[in-house]
Amino acid sequence: MKTNDSDMKSTEISSEISRQKMSRDLLINSLKSELEARCHDLSAAERKKFIRDVQFELPSAWKFYMGLATNKQVLFLLDSFTTLPLSVARNSDHVVIYGLNEAEVELLRQFAAAKKISNYTCTNELNTLATQFDIIVSLHDTLKQADTAFLKEISQFVHEETELWLTATNEYSLKFAKGLVTGLTNRQTGTGAGGSDKKNGTSEAVWRFNGTPRMISRKAVQVLSQLECKPYTAIGISPASDHIKSVVPLKKWGDVPGNGTMPSFWQQFTVGEIAIGARRTRVGKSLLARLLSSVPDTDLNDGRLLRYFVSGGGKVLLFVEFDKGGSSERVLIKLPLNDYTSVKVLRNYDFLLQLREAEQMAGARQELFPRALGTGEFEGQPFYIESLLNGRSGDAFQIPRNQREDLLHETFSIWLGIQQSFARTFYFDEEKFYQTVEIPIRRMFHFVGKDDELSGEMQQLLTYLRKQFVHKDVTLSLIHGDFSLKNIMFNEYALRFKGIIDWDMARTDFFPIIDVFHFFTRLQRIPVNKSAVMVLQGILQARKSNRYFQQVWKMYKDTFGLEESCLTAMSIMYWMHLLSGHHGSLKLILDKTFIKRNFLNPLNMFLKKID
Repeated sequence: MKTNDSDMKSTEISSEISRQKMSRDLLINSLKSELEARCHDLSAAERKKFIRDVQFELPSAWKFYMGLATNKQVLFLLDSFTTLPLSVARNSDHVVIYGLNEAEVELLRQFAAAKKISNYTCTNELNTLATQFDIIVSLHDTLKQADTAFLKEISQFVHEETELWLTATNEYSLKFAKGLVTGLTNRQTGTGAGGSDKKNGTSEAVWRFNGTPRMISRKAVQVLSQLECKPYTAIGISPASDHIKSVVPLKKWGDVPGNGTMPSFWQQFTVGEIAIGARRTRVGKSLLARLLSSVPDTDLNDGRLLRYFVSGGGKVLLFVEFDKGGSSERVLIKLPLNDYTSVKVLRNYDFLLQLREAEQMAGARQELFPRALGTGEFEGQPFYIESLLNGRSGDAFQIPRNQREDLLHETFSIWLGIQQSFARTFYFDEEKFYQTVEIPIRRMFHFVGKDDELSGEMQQLLTYLRKQFVHKDVTLSLIHGDFSLKNIMFNEYALRFKGIIDWDMARTDFFPIIDVFHFFTRLQRIPVNKSAVMVLQGILQARKSNRYFQQVWKMYKDTFGLEESCLTAMSIMYWMHLLSGHHGSLKLILDKTFIKRNFLNPLNMFLKKID
């Protein structure tokens, strides 16, 4: 298999990572005060949905089932604000957006500028449009009523090959049942919200995620028939950011990727909203189908989608099987939906290349991590391909209690051996301390906006850490950064360690004990009101009664010359590392609950420890 100029040097990819970081930070810096003002009155749950829409663009995951192409014209009919049209614009010639008020248009304009998207137009006068559209996406409340005059107005934009997409409520879902009960209760008690009609004023934006009622799927099919369009698929995700599920077609209406995989009985209950695609003539190939038919710069052809998953961070994972010379090959294709995730996916790909070239990972060790198979851009969509490791992740099956200790010992024996081969001992002078310890501390305080407000507390931490590290020999090594059962692959039947996936948090020059901390922390059930680093403190306090932890701690203590006195300092560095995964995320600006739980509470705990 070709590797897209595998021969694309790691330094070139690293420079691309830096460019994307700058692009990602542009959104944060240019809109910080604007976003804070807009989200001031939103609840914690609504802020989370806002971040999923605005930064992670999760609603756009369904676009892969549309026949998007860079030469197509798209019309969006909206009754509230969403950044979905901007995501679709990346894969289209031009997008026309109808139905936003002045405040929403201005907000969209700011997001478009930050995301460097310009191929769109906003209008509130459909009669000024003198064209037919290749794709029409309706999130407009008027269509729910199947208003005859409005439908007639829309029909003039539909040609024989126009795709029409509607969103609808799945009336077989638990969410729909809950809505019926809630609505009945509100009517009886007189506590209704007063309707969901869009305000005529132009002073505020109406958010898509606030629960605007949608028509049920049966009604949606009626609307489509009035437009002479026949449904060909119903996808188990719609432009809503409240529930992120695996995306599979719910009905076999046509020849689209993934139709061979039907959702389970339980999934049909849990998928609350769906996107329905329809057309007057036969269905063309979707963006996803075209991508899988021939992935550029590889010998992968005629791919069959096995599974499709949308992560909360805006990453779409395609598990695909390709025909190859009479046999088949299964690979993983990662499709980032936004700049923030692009950096992480690209970093993972870059690190896989580095591991492939590292002499410490030669021979049998090369089978312990995925191979980077190809990267590029397909019709405006970045993609990254890697091989699939055999086995299952450790969180996907039950490990028998009587075999946990042996499996744990094997896992850490192999991983410790790899870390030992990468280990280097440094004399920590002021410069080394600044690069390895002080920069992460200062960057974290900066990203949560506390570098001025809490400058004294930051200096307390740095003073303590300077005493722990400066003028001492310290061993640094490779860390995975997210070393937990979900990223460790095992042979489920023989219960043997097979390898490690997802290297976007990896580093070659950090404190190796960090992976031990993370592994044992993630073994715990972390309460919603606690951060991982607070859970770690409980593990460390009770470590002498935890036989598993004690065994691994002794292995690392003996190998890297660690002392019990270093545990607090190493815990602070673990805290830094965890938060570094959120640098550039709107979470650190808008999610006050997240900041309190993961930054302020641990900070206060550490200040008490070192006082």
